[in-house]
Amino acid sequence: MRKVDALRLIHDCAIVYSNTLANRSFVFTGIANGQAIRPEVLFRPQSFMHLAGVKADSFTGRTFFDAIISNRLGVDDFSLVENGTAELKLRAMLFLIDILSRARMLGFSNNDLVVADKLAKSECSAVRFIKVKDHYEPCETIRGNLSRVFPELSRYRVVEVSAKKAYDGESEEIFYIDAQRCPLG
Repeated sequence: MRKVDALRLIHDCAIVYSNTLANRSFVFTGIANGQAIRPEVLFRPQSFMHLAGVKADSFTGRTFFDAIISNRLGVDDFSLVENGTAELKLRAMLFLIDILSRARMLGFSNNDLVVADKLAKSECSAVRFIKVKDHYEPCETIRGNLSRVFPELSRYRVVEVSAKKAYDGESEEIFYIDAQRCPLG
């Protein structure tokens, strides 16, 4: 992927991230075998740079996000990660920015939370979250077969995604609900 194309994709994703995810907390409700789980995730602006699969030595995570949002980031200001995953991360980023309506599966592998766009054990997009105090924060975007990446992954069907502003504690809106499978409504 050319850096100019990566910059355009990163900018477009950052705008959506800023408008729908940044500084907000979401609760994903998952059900499996009659058991419900409700992990809470928090999207902070400073997490975006790592999720996009880029390095920018002159920026912190927060200043990178501010620069990309305000069109002050050029192709010389960042580099794509060298391990070959930058393009995969950028493609998975498209799932991240639409995670509220496309999340269909969540599960745990070790202490990490994984939210994916499919229940099947095939090619999919996912976001891995790490535990931070009483919530989870995004760590990486993944494109691939989750059974290979997380062989011990528990699987719960996402039946509801609700949102709240970060730190205020009040549920603000429901973004997704599977009315056929949600016994909560």
